[in-house]
Amino acid sequence: YFDINKLDPNEDVIFNFSANTIDGFLEKQGNNTKSRFKDYQGVVITHLTHYMHGADKIYRDITKYKKGYLVAENNFSNNPYFKNYFPNVAEVYQLPFVFGKRFKRINLEFVSRVNKCFAVGTVFHPRSESYVKFFGASTALHPMRKKILEKKAELDDVIDCFIADYDTVEDIRKIIDSDSIVRKTLKRSLPKFILVKIFPNYYKKYFSFDIVRKYNDYRMFVSPEEIIGLPSVNVFEGMATGCAYVGIDDAMYTNIGMKEGVNYIAYKAGDVEDMVSKIRYYQANPVELERIASNGYEFVTKRFNNKAVSDVFWNDIDRLLNKINSGENTFDCSFGRDNFSKPNGN
Repeated sequence: YFDINKLDPNEDVIFNFSANTIDGFLEKQGNNTKSRFKDYQGVVITHLTHYMHGADKIYRDITKYKKGYLVAENNFSNNPYFKNYFPNVAEVYQLPFVFGKRFKRINLEFVSRVNKCFAVGTVFHPRSESYVKFFGASTALHPMRKKILEKKAELDDVIDCFIADYDTVEDIRKIIDSDSIVRKTLKRSLPKFILVKIFPNYYKKYFSFDIVRKYNDYRMFVSPEEIIGLPSVNVFEGMATGCAYVGIDDAMYTNIGMKEGVNYIAYKAGDVEDMVSKIRYYQANPVELERIASNGYEFVTKRFNNKAVSDVFWNDIDRLLNKINSGENTFDCSFGRDNFSKPNGN
């Protein structure tokens, strides 16, 4: 569909990504569909993927929609960054990640796994004007990842750090004396995303290992959250391999049914010492740790596979449309309910 006039506002819902707002993709393609979303009389749902970029512009866009709703992997309506740029938004529908099919529990002998915490993820500093204005240029999107990376040697007995510094990729354009004419030409002309696939660099090294195998090699893992209130997709991927997740004590997890000491290990946000203390405890208590890993595996594989999540989301959208037609406008999230894996339940 390329024309909103071909849609039925009583039945058709537009699902939009905020990334389309920040990079102007549709405008670059000569397609003005995006700018006409504000004229649509039906529901427009915007996913706040990477909303740290151009948050002010995203807010200006979504406030123009007649029936606009926001979704993300967390209802971060109380997050300071979100509140600053989305002052009049009270709720965000929490739509969880799903894990890919390749993430499986291969190593069934938990006792044979490495009794340490596998740390995974990248570190980088967003350069978006809205982000820098709020946090400053020196603030990493994932502060805890940065702390773990900086303390890599110090924490070696509890954490095997595979976190990569994405900002080092910037050096890939640097021309050195030993570069051939061809290499110099490529560095000057090719986009960075192509260069990182051609030339050796830290980012390329990060993606060189088999992450599914790594999860299966370890008993627990950590992939710290974004400062703007979003979790990592690694969370469900790792849990789906039977590896126990170590994450912060936060509603982004508890709202969807995750429980401290039951199906994941929680620590105080921003507190490296508390995180290390929890890891050490479970290193010394493998039976408890295996139980948490097993519960986490069952929890994620049953609730956050493709079908389970899409069914629940589809049914919640149906309920939203019915409410709107009855004069209501709340977009209620069913993922926190105990019976949410049964979409037709009440």
